[in-house]
Amino acid sequence: IAGKATWRIRDGHQIVGFVQGGRHRQPIRLDGFLSPSTALNTSVDSTLDQLATGLVWKAEWNAIAGRAVYVEARVGQFARSRAERPNGSSPRTEDLLRPEVSGGNRDWREDHEVDQAYGSVSYLRAGWGGRHELTAGVQLLRWTVAERWLHAYPGDVLHVTENGTPRQVYLFQTPSRSESGQWSYAAYASDRWQVHDRVTIDLGVRLDRLRVFLPPQAPP
Repeated sequence: IAGKATWRIRDGHQIVGFVQGGRHRQPIRLDGFLSPSTALNTSVDSTLDQLATGLVWKAEWNAIAGRAVYVEARVGQFARSRAERPNGSSPRTEDLLRPEVSGGNRDWREDHEVDQAYGSVSYLRAGWGGRHELTAGVQLLRWTVAERWLHAYPGDVLHVTENGTPRQVYLFQTPSRSESGQWSYAAYASDRWQVHDRVTIDLGVRLDRLRVFLPPQAPP
């Protein structure tokens, strides 16, 4: 589903809004823990029920001030979420050699968000040895990914076998939440200088800073 609206406040001033969302359900997903792409599920009980959603939106304002200044500002977000729920509740076993899996799966969720903000000012001027289009702006971006284990395999135990012979177990501690993210800052200035009808020079400078961060984690 998607929609867009434009509001022209007055001449040279307008606001634009856009939103798009989606939903996808996969009732039988075949992932395993030790063999995520090659797991052979012996029944529906060992599979996952997946629900994924996504959203993109933005709000934009732009305006013409006088005859030579153009201002633009935008904010927006991309967000997606994927939840996986078990289709069974019996003890979980995965075989390394066959590789067969049986028993209930995990209750898991991942959330991903990207927040953005942007602003710029452009100024047109004739003179200084030609025509100039001066632009300055800033950009901000915040990106986060969060992974949550609401519940692991039944009893928080994963049994591992080789050709049916018990070998080891994995023990889980749930619920848990792990999150990481990154800030991105940028500022820039440029001059598109038209010296002559056949000669144009582009000059500019840009500063970028990236900062990785870890919000408070949530172990059990």
